[in-house]
Amino acid sequence: MHKKHKKGDLSLSVNAIVVFVLAFSMLGVGLFVVNLIKDKVSTGIGVIDPSKDLKQPPSSENPLTLDDEINIKKDKLLTQNIGFYNKADTTINNVVVTITGCVDTDPKASSSDVSEADLPSVHAPILSKVESGNSAGLKISLQTSLKTGTYICTLVIKGTDDSNVDLEESKQFFLKVTT
Repeated sequence: MHKKHKKGDLSLSVNAIVVFVLAFSMLGVGLFVVNLIKDKVSTGIGVIDPSKDLKQPPSSENPLTLDDEINIKKDKLLTQNIGFYNKADTTINNVVVTITGCVDTDPKASSSDVSEADLPSVHAPILSKVESGNSAGLKISLQTSLKTGTYICTLVIKGTDDSNVDLEESKQFFLKVTT
């Protein structure tokens, strides 16, 4: 008969300890990465305080505020703060943000209008309601696959009032796409 060697038992337990330490380390790294991704995604879009977080708060004279020129890298996500002031006499419900059109400023472009499928995508929270005379601020995310160049784009904020009448505000801005 063979006798059990104590060295083998000790070796096995050391290997088990190493495996457990590595497993817990990987679990810790995995949780850290998931937390970073969650924080990055949650800061991408949201509702902000227009009086604190905007360079120019919206008003009845300027109901939609955003930068006149937005620089974005092709296929990269960009966050942008915008403001909206409800100058209507009623509450606006289900307020959404979209880009309805872009025009290429390059005179050599074969067609200056950008097709609807190629428009920059906008990710923004939906505001359930904005009372008459009140303003709201939004942090939105933009992404585009347009070719490099400068475009004139139209950002639109749409909603409905209590009698389901569509209301909207729009503003044009320059979108500079770089690589």
